[in-house]
Amino acid sequence: MLDNRRIVSFCWKSAGLHLHSATALSLDQPTAQVLRKRRSEFGGIFSSRPYSSRGWHLPKARLIGACPLGVGLRRLLCPYLPQNLLLAQMASTGADSGSYLKSGRQRGLEDERNDAKKLKSGEEFHSVTGTKSTEEVTREVQCNSSENTENSNKAGKAKNKRERLICHRPWEITKKGKLFYSSYDDLSHAVYDFSIASYNVLAQNLLVENNYLYRNCDGKYLQWNIRKELLLSELKKLDPDILCLQEVNEEHFDDFFLPQLHRMGFSGFYKKRTGIRKDGCATFFKREKFDCQLFYPVEYLMPEVPLLDRDNVAVVLLLQPKRCDRAIDAAVCIANTHLLFNPRRGDVKLAQLMRLFAEIDKLVYKESSSPLDLTYHPVVICGDFNLEPFSNLYDFVRRGSLMCDGRVIRKLSGQESDNSIGSDRCLDAGFLSTAAGITDQCQFLDVAVGRMDKARGGTVSDDGSSSGVGGPSAAPQLLSQGSGRITHRLGLRSVYEHLRNSLETREDECEATTYHSNACCTVDYIFYSSAEKREKKRSKNGVIHSGGSHLELISRLQLLSTKEMEIVGQLPNEFNASDHTILMAKFSFKL
Repeated sequence: MLDNRRIVSFCWKSAGLHLHSATALSLDQPTAQVLRKRRSEFGGIFSSRPYSSRGWHLPKARLIGACPLGVGLRRLLCPYLPQNLLLAQMASTGADSGSYLKSGRQRGLEDERNDAKKLKSGEEFHSVTGTKSTEEVTREVQCNSSENTENSNKAGKAKNKRERLICHRPWEITKKGKLFYSSYDDLSHAVYDFSIASYNVLAQNLLVENNYLYRNCDGKYLQWNIRKELLLSELKKLDPDILCLQEVNEEHFDDFFLPQLHRMGFSGFYKKRTGIRKDGCATFFKREKFDCQLFYPVEYLMPEVPLLDRDNVAVVLLLQPKRCDRAIDAAVCIANTHLLFNPRRGDVKLAQLMRLFAEIDKLVYKESSSPLDLTYHPVVICGDFNLEPFSNLYDFVRRGSLMCDGRVIRKLSGQESDNSIGSDRCLDAGFLSTAAGITDQCQFLDVAVGRMDKARGGTVSDDGSSSGVGGPSAAPQLLSQGSGRITHRLGLRSVYEHLRNSLETREDECEATTYHSNACCTVDYIFYSSAEKREKKRSKNGVIHSGGSHLELISRLQLLSTKEMEIVGQLPNEFNASDHTILMAKFSFKL
């Protein structure tokens, strides 16, 4: 009966929350006794004295929230309060009755989730089980604020370091460069200098096809609309005189690269890969510095030759400095290529290199009185060669010689580790079919024969014998095929040394030009014909390398080491628009 029950309800007063008698609904004696017994477990939420003779004082400082029934209090009391008391609370707050008819434990779980959300959003609240003073709360807030500030500062410093490493790479001046700059005023009339950059810009179609390589990259920086603006910013900042690009999408060449670079004073030529591929190589040059004497696109595809069955291409230009008198033959040859990627097909890459060198030999050769006297225009070869430093193929480019016998094909490019599993098929002397028409000296057979015929005043037969002045002694040396020794006479050097001493560790670290999920290494190069190297070869094999206009390396844009690249993070990112970094060098040559 009502007379035998304690009648209670909840109301909010300025001094706190009070439990007192009321006539609306009732709380039976057993429940009241439970509340008294549980008082200590509530962390002293009830005071030791009643607020009135018929109720208890509930201090406001220990409540959570601003509702008549605090969240923490409700979580503790709900399992013990009868439904009619909850209805009274519902009536005082205007809440829907359905929400208050849930079990106390379920409501408690919901309250815990709500508290977690408040914590995540940074809302301040007090603990039910432990009262905290204003000073303690203030100290906590300040501590959290200082922690956040410290973390923010650390993140900002890390970002600045990444940006500094890749966006503010220093220039390294060579010994010849120091001499050049110190005496530039005296030599300016007799020396021509220019800068050249090589950049694999990552064709968007290839990014989509190989998206697994960029799974660790921010998707925002994989979008072409973002990448193209960053690319343009990089090119404007460096502003080279000659620019060699690889993996240029055909559509993007027409609607982006050509118009944008034309506004920057460039003219350009493009060669798309053969077959169904949508990308290719593009070479640009400053109109105010050069005239183009020759544009020669190179396709490595030769259907009749088994190894030359791929769709890779090259662009070769012969550029004449504008400042030079037309009577002075001071043209420089610029070759731009992208070789086959497949790490295991070093034989295909070697065949493509031989084809490229033969094309260059044909274009840069200057007529001479003897087939042994090779006079070339200076040559710069840029591109993504898909081979690593100090590999067999790299040594072939640098040293001009490669013995075929005993070389494992899949290890020629250096991209396969020694522990990798695969075929151990070796390169044999006749690996390149004679149908290619390329000699072991990386010259076209018909071109070499014509030169000898003209120089000797006679003819050269199919077996290599020569008639006329000079006799046949040199013919077999210059016209061999399948001898097992591949050579070229371009006298090439690499702009970069591929190892550099770290200022932090004082140890040699490998340089890197690309970084994605599968690799962090060097595959991009700028090679140039060195007058000094040619002079050394003169007494070695009896071939005179008169460079005509001699190229000298003045300076180079420093590459990142593999450790620095790991700090920057996988590419592309907010600082670098491609999965490769740009290479750049400055040269001078005598007029």
